[in-house]
Amino acid sequence: MKKIYLTLVLLSLLFACPNVLKSQDETSTRSEKPIFKRNLIKVNLTGLALRNYGLQFEEVLNKRISVALAYRIMPSGNIPFKTFITSRSNNSQSAEDALNAIKLGGSALTADLRFYLGKKGYGRGFYISPFYRHATFNANGLNFDYTDINNQSAVIDLSGNLSSNTVGLMLGSQWFIGKKLCIDWWIIGPHYGTAHGIFLAHTNVALDQLEQESIRSSLSTFDIPFTKESYTVSANEIKLSLDGPWAGIRAGIQLGFRF
Repeated sequence: MKKIYLTLVLLSLLFACPNVLKSQDETSTRSEKPIFKRNLIKVNLTGLALRNYGLQFEEVLNKRISVALAYRIMPSGNIPFKTFITSRSNNSQSAEDALNAIKLGGSALTADLRFYLGKKGYGRGFYISPFYRHATFNANGLNFDYTDINNQSAVIDLSGNLSSNTVGLMLGSQWFIGKKLCIDWWIIGPHYGTAHGIFLAHTNVALDQLEQESIRSSLSTFDIPFTKESYTVSANEIKLSLDGPWAGIRAGIQLGFRF
């Protein structure tokens, strides 16, 4: 009877051990590759205070890498960094007068490749992120004074578009709050590239040669640091072209939702 009982106990252990080992293996696997929510949608809180309204979508690919795509829009308003630009102009008063009148709006699309360097990973902790940004701006109210045919002061009003392409590197950190929320801190993300813009004005009445020369003289005083300006003036059209470097810094706080 004792032999039969011992045999049953041994058989029970043999059947139980594989199940225990399998359970331990699954637990180990889950700890190494946790089930996580891959997608995050985030709103830029800092941008709300700066007339920039932006959303970013991030997909976590694995422990170390994620990709993100952001879109922001800026309603028409004063030109950013106006004081910085005019302070470095050769003719600061002329540049300041022109930039004070201009209204600028636009949008930007930014693609990021993130590398999470901390132990936790999977969208958490410190990261570095090379990125590319394409931005477009529309502007109106770029005013220049000139003397008309009656020897009176007159104003031309140019409007147009400018586009830029830049690349940069973001340093940031992201952490989760509970199961649904996250905070994404853009510590600093300088970017640099080029920009090109064309601004036009059309007249209903043909400008004579003296008026055209007066407009050219006014345009020649307009100077933006590090930017190449060129212009053409005809009887019915004034064209100002801008080409040069373009730089910026991304920074701020984003609030995100995981799903």
